[in-house]
Amino acid sequence: MIFTTRDLDILRFLRWCRFVLAKDLTDVFSKIEVQNLEILRLIKLYLPAQAYTLTAAGNRLLDAAFPKLPAAVAPAYKATDTIRRIRQAKLMTTAYQAGVPVFTTDVSALCEQAMFLPMIARNRGSNPWGSTRVAALLHTGDLMCAVHWVSPGIGCVALTDELTAFQNHTAAIPAKQRGMIFAANSYAEILSELGAGHENQHTRLQTYREVYDRLTLPLFLLPCNDTGCLQLRILSIPNYRELLARIILKSHYVPPPANRTMYDALYQGVPFIMAADMNLRRIDAAVEVARSDSLSQIVLAAFPEQVEAVLNRRYRETGKARVFTITESALRELLGSTAPYAPPDLPFYTSEGSVLDVPPLKAP
Repeated sequence: MIFTTRDLDILRFLRWCRFVLAKDLTDVFSKIEVQNLEILRLIKLYLPAQAYTLTAAGNRLLDAAFPKLPAAVAPAYKATDTIRRIRQAKLMTTAYQAGVPVFTTDVSALCEQAMFLPMIARNRGSNPWGSTRVAALLHTGDLMCAVHWVSPGIGCVALTDELTAFQNHTAAIPAKQRGMIFAANSYAEILSELGAGHENQHTRLQTYREVYDRLTLPLFLLPCNDTGCLQLRILSIPNYRELLARIILKSHYVPPPANRTMYDALYQGVPFIMAADMNLRRIDAAVEVARSDSLSQIVLAAFPEQVEAVLNRRYRETGKARVFTITESALRELLGSTAPYAPPDLPFYTSEGSVLDVPPLKAP
């Protein structure tokens, strides 16, 4: 019996993140694959967090398979560190299922479409990221995004420091536009923190609500679930807004006026917004501009979870917009398939072209 590419990806997830919730790991890979690695004592379950982590044997196997991996670091079992790592893993598994290369070790990997976790660089003797709170950098489609985890009670951030580090580390990366992503388990978690109204006692730090209000870059909300996976796949398509608007509206598509960049089209004379990227500030701007043009409503199109969790309450029920659900056929026309990425179940080959044999089990 030999190890597969899927087996090695499970081990790499645990090297990068240190902790991955059992549920998150088995949502991406099969329970049998995870259990087999546990039986071989390459991974183990940390019961207090219900999360998997690598064993010493698992680290040795990875080092044999990938000589240039980030150095193995023993996990810290403090609750705060464990929670932070689990959140990183949720981001990483969501991006992985969207087909984004996630096993990167340096910012230079972002010259291509990829995700990079700055915490990898923080373990190498120096800390080029300082005290920044950025969870990941994502190059997808025309966008280069700094990803922040924004859930209830997350605290404050030094926006100027974040933007400076973001610019300095990605200045050489070719991307048409910079942006920011607020991620969490769900849209409800993100909006709960943004609407909490914390009193900020700091002069240099900002709450994420203040960042939301002040940031001039595009800002997207992202849940780490199946909807988030589809959302990332949409973002990976250059010019996705116009393409999806044309697919949805078909012969009814009319290009937006040149001075209305927040619109994606006109539908029967009404501003149409492709809202699946969840840039709520662009939607709000479209509502305001439409009112200045004496139009009482706009038209939004988005995924079912986005409609039910956010857009109905925020726009339909307040009379600001008519809200429609993007059909499966429209998504297939844009993406080809809506199924999440799954790695091939093929033998793993090292750079020398050899396979890795599964070691015999030792008697307990």
